[in-house]
Amino acid sequence: MPNIERCGRCGRVVDSDSAAYGNWQTDEGETVCPGCLTPSDHQDGESALLTEGKDDAILRRLDPDNDDG
Repeated sequence: MPNIERCGRCGRVVDSDSAAYGNWQTDEGETVCPGCLTPSDHQDGESALLTEGKDDAILRRLDPDNDDG
């Protein structure tokens, strides 16, 4: 019998022995699936994948505190 975990937000289920369960997070007793994770759910030390928008370079150049250039 598989070990079933359920997302505390959307109710999605997954076998906790499967490879897919590696992308789920458990924090303070709540298990959350990847589709329900928010940026604030990422734990300290975990790097988030961020993409740069077309306006980010312009905003960086306009920032007086920017030491990059």
